[in-house]
Amino acid sequence: MVSTARYSELQRVLGSQIPVYASADAIDTAHHIALRCNRAYQFLQETLTTRPAITVLVLNAADWLTYSQYPAYGMPHTTSGETLVVAAHENALWRSTLPDETTLTPELVQRYRTVFTQPDGSQSFASFFDLLVVHELAHLFHTQAFCIFPRLWLMELFANLCLYAYVAVVEPDQLPVLETRPQLLVRIDAQHTPHRQLQDFEIQDISINPQNYAWYQGHFHIAVKRIYAQSGVAALQRLWQMFLVPDQQLAVQLEAVSPELAQVLTQWPS
Repeated sequence: MVSTARYSELQRVLGSQIPVYASADAIDTAHHIALRCNRAYQFLQETLTTRPAITVLVLNAADWLTYSQYPAYGMPHTTSGETLVVAAHENALWRSTLPDETTLTPELVQRYRTVFTQPDGSQSFASFFDLLVVHELAHLFHTQAFCIFPRLWLMELFANLCLYAYVAVVEPDQLPVLETRPQLLVRIDAQHTPHRQLQDFEIQDISINPQNYAWYQGHFHIAVKRIYAQSGVAALQRLWQMFLVPDQQLAVQLEAVSPELAQVLTQWPS
């Protein structure tokens, strides 16, 4: 567990089973994020039968520079294998992803405006980025449980399936948010998405431009909707079990290669 001394300049959110720390001006948002994280943690813990150690940071732009490992303020992400970092406020990154309505069908424009229009008449994707905390929680679950995916795209699809299953079961009122945003992402202009094959995603995942990455994520979101519609939570559980490799199972697999190889794991460091 991460030492709380690391977050002495942040405020602890009271009443949360998961440790949640927030910037001084982000407490109200942090309570909302904490509630979702606790519900998602319970859902994933029951679904995947594992309990990772998780700490959540809800930060303003100034504190982001201190605690985040991602340069652009606004992108939810994980650090150190057990910490989830999210933005507390509307930001330039979220606004930069608003679509050009002239590229959308009239039906999609209407859907987009209905789902993402704010009380002041503007549009914001804050509700979608807030849902992505569940995607990032899923990454912490598989990282700490040694659920090893053989492809990066499959790892991302797993995290999106965790998100979709959670929303469908626990927060179904958020399905319009989760299902509308991907329809916008897959319409990103081709000039911004030179990479479109799964093989390209494997090679370019770290360096790929943000718009191209978002295009891939849009297609992953759409795919998991179809997967969930066909098999429900069971698909998530089967995918988890397929790639879960605890030490005991790994030892058996290594034994089949060489007893000496297995002993590296079972008798380390002798």
